[in-house]
Order: sequence, then C-alpha cells, then structure tokens
Amino acid sequence: MKKTVFGTLCILLAYGFTDYTQFAQRQVQESLRKRPNIILIVGDDLGYGDIGAYGSTFNNTPNIDHLAKQGLKFTDFHANAPGCSPTRAAIMTGLYQQRVGITMWIGADEETGIPDEKTTLPEYLQAKGYTTGLFGKWHLGNDYPSSPMKNGFDHFKGFMRGNVDYHSHVAQMGALDWFDKRDTLREKGYSTDLITKYATDFIAENKENPFFLMVSHAAPHYPYQGRNDTIERTIGGTFETYGSRPDKRVAYKEMVEAMDEGIGLIIKSLEEKNLLSNTLIIFCSDNGAWKYGSNAPLNGMKAGLLEGGHRVPGIFYWKDKIPAGTVDETVMTMDIYPTLVDFLKGEKNEVDIPSDGTSFLPLLFNPKKKMPERPLFWEFASQEAVRLGNWKYIRNGPDEYLFNLENDLSESHNLYNENLTKADRMRALLEEWKKEVAIE
Repeated sequence: MKKTVFGTLCILLAYGFTDYTQFAQRQVQESLRKRPNIILIVGDDLGYGDIGAYGSTFNNTPNIDHLAKQGLKFTDFHANAPGCSPTRAAIMTGLYQQRVGITMWIGADEETGIPDEKTTLPEYLQAKGYTTGLFGKWHLGNDYPSSPMKNGFDHFKGFMRGNVDYHSHVAQMGALDWFDKRDTLREKGYSTDLITKYATDFIAENKENPFFLMVSHAAPHYPYQGRNDTIERTIGGTFETYGSRPDKRVAYKEMVEAMDEGIGLIIKSLEEKNLLSNTLIIFCSDNGAWKYGSNAPLNGMKAGLLEGGHRVPGIFYWKDKIPAGTVDETVMTMDIYPTLVDFLKGEKNEVDIPSDGTSFLPLLFNPKKKMPERPLFWEFASQEAVRLGNWKYIRNGPDEYLFNLENDLSESHNLYNENLTKADRMRALLEEWKKEVAIE
C-alpha cells in the first residue's frame, strides 16, 4: 500500500500539481476502458424455432448459431409480453410493463412513453460512464419527449413506431418514420443493412471507451420484404400492410438471414478492433413469431399467452469469459437490467434500481446454478397467465387452463379439472399480482 501511495505521489510530482486534473481524467479513462462493452441485439417477432441453434432447418443463421454454440443458450427464456412495446418497456426498466403503463402496442398517434421518474437501462449505463446508442426500432413513444434521447441514448438512428417499409422507411400510418436523433432522415437502403452499418460505425467511433449498443432490428416483422424487393409504401399512398409478395414465408427467411449476416458483420467489427474479448453480446426476441415464422416445438404465436407467444431465443456470449453451455432455468427479459446492474456493481455510492426482475448473473458463469423459485406473470389483451416452477395457469375470459410444461411443453393437455387446488393457488397468485401492479 505504501509503495502504491509513494508511486502515485511521484507521478503527481512528475506531472506537476497544476496538471492533476488531467492526470485524474486519464486515470478515470483507464478505469472505464476496463469495463466490458455491452451489445443487446433484439429481433422483432422472431420465433423460438426460427434460428438454427433452436432447431430451424429452414433459416440459415450461422452467426447467431455461433454465439449460441460458444456462449450460453437459454432454453426457457421469455419475453415479458407476446407483443413488442410491452416487452421493450420491461427491458428498458427492469419492471413489469404494467408499472410503466405500456401494456399493448403503442399506436401511431398515441402520446405515451416511459414515465420520467423511471431510470432506464441506458440512463443507468450513462451514469456509469458508458456511451449509449440505439439503432433500429424504438416503439416506446412517438414524439420527442418520449424519444430514445430522452431515455438515456446518446445516439439514435432508426424508427419510432411499430414497423416501416424496409426500403422507403414509411410507417404503416403512411408517413416517413426514419430519424437521426430527432431529425427526419431520408436515406436509401435496406433497413436491416442500414441498422447494421449504424452499429458498426458506432463501434468504430467508440472503441476507446465503454459503450452500450442496442441493435433493435426491424426483422423479421412485416412488411415481408427482402433486400431485392421494391418499395411497397409511399408517403400518403395505399399499400398492402404485410407486403405484396405471395411467398411471404420465403421473404421471412430472407429477412432472418439478412439479420444474421448483419450480426456476423458486428462480430467481425469487434474482432478487427480487438474488442470481442471485452464485449458482452446478448441476443433475444421481443415476442414469438406470427404465422410466417416458427415457434416450434411450441404451440401459440405472437399476441397469445401459450408458450409460442412469449418463449423466445435467449443467448449470452462473452468470449473467454462466459462458458459455452445450455441453461434451462426460467428467465425473463425484465431480468436483463438487474443482471447488468449486478454485473457492474462494486463501486461506492451504488444506487439501487427498483426492479421486478431478478439477476441471473450466477448462471452466466456457472450454467448449473439455479434461480430462486418465483411466480412469473403475463397479461396481454384480456389474457392472463402465471408460471410457478413447471406449472402454468392461463385465464382467457371465462376459460381457464392449467399445464405442466415439464411433461407437456406444447400445452396440449389441460389439467385444470384434475388439479383444482393447484389452479386455485395459482389464480390467487395472479390476483395478488394484479392488485400490486394496479391491473383492474
């Protein structure tokens, strides 16, 4: 300790006390350089069975498969909702989206967003000295007060609403929806490729200091368009919402594969800049696939509370730090935030961030670890569900269902009448949760 103090004093004398501020800044910068970069990649409407690592033989996804093979593949990873805006609200806040007031897709003309009093994940990371960037889809507010820049992102290029034409960048409501921060941006190019370019440019520009990069792909959400397709939507024009291609399943495949190619370019960029071994990469989807994607071997799809609506791919990769393996513990997207908080803790004056999620940091370094048992809840469009262990209770209007996922992953056999006591307990948990998060 004395040698360290003496060495520091010698350095200070060498620089001169008038240069102390510059010296301190260099020390801070050196400390920041040691922190890992964090990249969160989110697919839009990507199903559990849409990538090779999760069983797809239709879509070729070698780059995502590489992350899964060399990192941790979560088999029981869940979006907080079977729809995009609520899940994204949970990712940003670490809270059940019901506490944020975003329980459905945000419409094109809605004036809503994340409340100012909520500390978002990028705001937390900004306070830690990270440069933050979001490229692609936002869908958590349509106007500037609800924009990415007002929620912790230093840089944003992409679209504010739910979906855009992949070539003209016109939203479903018929207006241009492509921005550089708060300014409308007219730029030619296929959305997936542009998002990738923005991401790799961001990496190059911020390679000297820690960064948080959110790559929020439009793919494979409709309209179903590949790289070589033409513009479908024009400003104020008429168009088919889902795109005019008759072979939408093939278009979907092209979109997934273009996204995978972009992820490969991001990995290559990290390698070229010697950043790969100091970068945590997270990959997931915001909800299950719609009818042109695959949620196999699950039943259900986007907008529903069967597993196919919310069980999604979840991959965590950090070269030479996270061991390769498979995790079967149940994890949700709202758990990402508290896990990253736990990951970066250890400093003085650490602020506790309120969260409904649970850190799964121990799983990242020991896949055999177990999560504490906890009830998990979903509520979407008058559908409700609770998961406790392998049991799952669903209520949809007057209809009630009880499934044992360990024996019935496809949710084909309703065990409600055979297990009324179990159903009563889970219904009571659901009612208690609804009161807590103020669902009427």
